[in-house]
Amino acid sequence: MEFGILFTSHPHPASEPYPHREVHARVTAEIQAAETLGYDTAWVAEHHFSHQYGIMPDVFTYLGYLAAKTSRIRLGTAVVTVPLYEPVRVVENLAFVDILSGGRVMIGLGSGYRPYEFAGFGRDFAGRHARQEEAIVLILELLHTRRTTHQGPDFHATIAGEYEVFPVSLQQPHPPLFMAAGTDRSMAYAARHGFGLMLSTLPSIETLARQVSFYRAHVPEAPAPARHRSGHRASPQPLHECGDVGVSRQRVGEAPPRHPAL
Repeated sequence: MEFGILFTSHPHPASEPYPHREVHARVTAEIQAAETLGYDTAWVAEHHFSHQYGIMPDVFTYLGYLAAKTSRIRLGTAVVTVPLYEPVRVVENLAFVDILSGGRVMIGLGSGYRPYEFAGFGRDFAGRHARQEEAIVLILELLHTRRTTHQGPDFHATIAGEYEVFPVSLQQPHPPLFMAAGTDRSMAYAARHGFGLMLSTLPSIETLARQVSFYRAHVPEAPAPARHRSGHRASPQPLHECGDVGVSRQRVGEAPPRHPAL
């Protein structure tokens, strides 16, 4: 079993008054302390436009900074809000931070759940799931081939011929992939596409047990390389993530298999 901590960069109003710049130094110190204490992973959450939960506009920038401030602890995103991103940039930034960290990065992807964040970026909240699913197809294609001629409803990208995506991550074929999920649709999608599972632990133990069982039941629908990573158990044990002080939203993760080549 491995242990990680989810950091939301939520400000303490008394000690980190508006506009809360001091929160980032404090969270960085907490992540360094987590490494010293032997935790395996530090997860950082992305949020926009509000100081009522967390202030973290760019997880890739922060992970690049943390890569220089730490030496052993793995660094993960929990999560990249996929519908707010260009998929090509997700792949480029993921590989770049993986190199900067010496191969310590893990990425969690999610569709987002706060309408005001989508309004701020001019994105359709109701259509976020379809946008994410198209983006993930493109992300997986680029992780494995580094080229694409994708022409979809929301994304268009042509990287072909003598051109390809750079840089190339240290972890091959890519860093570990997770997906935040809570509905049957999203949990089944994560399982079928070879993603590790990230769940909120706010529901009851009985609900979590049902969700994990549902996810595992759909894992066999993924291609074999996605189900069985070399040196990894076919039925991975849960990885329990706990939130930082004052955070009620926690995560439970299934250690992810590698995704198969497309």
